[in-house]
Amino acid sequence: MHHHTTDVLVVGAGPAGLATALTALRHGARVLVVERRAGTSTVPRATGVSTRTMELFRFWGVDRAVRAGAVDCDPRVAVTHTLAAEPDELVRFTYPSVREALAVSPAYPAICAQDHIEPVLAAEVRRLGGEVRFGTALTALRSTPEGVRGTLGPAGTVWARYVVGADGPRSAVRTGAGIGWEHLGSLGEFVNVLFRPDLSALLGRRLPGIVFVTHSDAECVLVPVGAGRWTATRRWAPELGESAADYTPARWTELLRTATGIPGLCPELLATGAFTMAADVATAVRSGPAFVIGDAAHRMTPMAGIGMNTAIHDGHELGWRLAWAVRGIAGDALLDSYAAEREPLGRALAARSLLQERQPEDGLPTDLGRTYRSPVIVDDGAAPAQGHVRTARPGERAPHVWVRRHGRRASVLDLFEDRMTVLAGPRGAGWAGAVRGDGTVPLQVLVAGRDLPTRAAPCVPRTGWARSRPCWCVRTGSSPGGTTGRATTPVPPWRTRSARPWARPPRWWHSRSPARMLRDGCVPGHRPGSAHRRSSRRPTAPVFASRLATWVSTVRRESTSRSATSALVSPRATSARTSASRPVTPSAASGGGTTVSPRRRVGAPARRSRSPQARSRWVSPASRCAARSARSPATGSPQPSATAHSHTTRRSNRRHHGLPARAASAAFRWRPRPPGGRSARPPPRRRSRGSRGSCATGRPTPR
Repeated sequence: MHHHTTDVLVVGAGPAGLATALTALRHGARVLVVERRAGTSTVPRATGVSTRTMELFRFWGVDRAVRAGAVDCDPRVAVTHTLAAEPDELVRFTYPSVREALAVSPAYPAICAQDHIEPVLAAEVRRLGGEVRFGTALTALRSTPEGVRGTLGPAGTVWARYVVGADGPRSAVRTGAGIGWEHLGSLGEFVNVLFRPDLSALLGRRLPGIVFVTHSDAECVLVPVGAGRWTATRRWAPELGESAADYTPARWTELLRTATGIPGLCPELLATGAFTMAADVATAVRSGPAFVIGDAAHRMTPMAGIGMNTAIHDGHELGWRLAWAVRGIAGDALLDSYAAEREPLGRALAARSLLQERQPEDGLPTDLGRTYRSPVIVDDGAAPAQGHVRTARPGERAPHVWVRRHGRRASVLDLFEDRMTVLAGPRGAGWAGAVRGDGTVPLQVLVAGRDLPTRAAPCVPRTGWARSRPCWCVRTGSSPGGTTGRATTPVPPWRTRSARPWARPPRWWHSRSPARMLRDGCVPGHRPGSAHRRSSRRPTAPVFASRLATWVSTVRRESTSRSATSALVSPRATSARTSASRPVTPSAASGGGTTVSPRRRVGAPARRSRSPQARSRWVSPASRCAARSARSPATGSPQPSATAHSHTTRRSNRRHHGLPARAASAAFRWRPRPPGGRSARPPPRRRSRGSRGSCATGRPTPR
């Protein structure tokens, strides 16, 4: 007889057992998975994959493989007479839409069958060094002070430090550990069938993900499960003398033809079965070294699609605790926290699955909005957050924020998966010494600005609907002295001073991208080597963000006021509308004619030079355009009002818009005259500004 020794024995190779094995392996434990079936599931069973579950798949690196088997369907529930008829009602899933999920998470839900997910998880367990044995059943279990001893039939025995029962409602681990079973309620007896062909291809359109057929002779629920397969589930009434054996292939064929509205349908029946839609819970989830998870701990109905997701979350929460206990990092109190956190939640979700009506907390609040309480969680006394928006309080899921880590785009959630993480503010480097231990605890300290870029460089998603909007940035902080840290909080993009991707770029944008400016240490209007650069020291990231935001505001005001400026400085008032909308002044030089007094262009940035001589010689482009337009047609001399305007309104412009003088003129790239005079450096070349009033030619304006 073969004897095997391992750290964690997992009984059951379903989603719960494989999730436990994956998490324990990633944290350094040895894992053996045994399954009495000959292989993974051959029927779809559950199909809904929630946002949080896809986050876990993303952490484990299997999200793409899982999504490859996802079903392409309309994410709505339809109520219709037959499948071929127009729906009488269309309602949304309890799961969020892609847009809603990506606003609070790096992943989004999917419709994927369980028989596709299980092989993906089993392959990842083997890749990490775990062992998965199919066709091996647990026949006996005995607890000892050192762990558990399990008998695996003729295969031999196994010694393990801990055993996890993920073997369904008729769990052998739960029975061997002496854990009771409590019935909560039932919704009736049902039969189902798995069949082909793909109904979407037959009807030639994209069908909803769940279809409730209300036909009196074929009332059922139709669900696409991928690979061209569909399932039909129908309730039968044993009190009326009906039995599951009455649903023969011939009866199923007739029912499917009526339910789909396709008289010539010839379905290929792949599998049939009967089950009781009930909810049950275990009286405890732990008994010494034995734990129960998934359907072995809380059996749920398919309502709201929370059964498989809850089972995977159980395995994720238990796996790392077992690995830390095996390695000696944590004690028995950490294992007790699993029961304190997950047992009440499992009972509440099992009771919810008995309710057929949609509940207000369905969707993201149930998936992401849970607050855990246990002896290992420090309660700060604050009230739990409402809904699914997290605030980084103890016991809650951390908020999702996009950051840059090792030069790559990552979520803050990625930082917490494989080790304990301390996030500190820019002055929180002291945390590194404060939390330094003996090296046995997997612990990392990340300081904003040093390990994580600040909000100076916002991330813009490259795919999907979020292409035109900036992501949330990280706002961190620390107390004076840098001895304490503050948790990161998400900052909506409209509250940051980051650059907007839809702002009009300057003329030199294509040659000087933000990445090059960060590398070279320059900002708009402050180039390395220029005479007006304040110092040779490169600006820090927050300084760069502030200057870049000021430049964006200036360019946007400039672009929006150009068309109005060209109309306001037209040479003559030639229409009643123009004369009525602007003040006019008589001109003696023009023979008593009427000319337009140029209005000050709102938002025209002006340069405040370093010397009075340079300030008097410089005229803003808007003032030059206004002065040329207001010249007398008889003498060609500028009007007094226009000349005075070019020198008297610049300072008021700056006061009106609240912009510093140097930052306001950054877009014009003006440089003061060097001490050596004009011979030391030629004046900047004036470029044509296009067709804008009288400046269309781009010729230099006489001083």
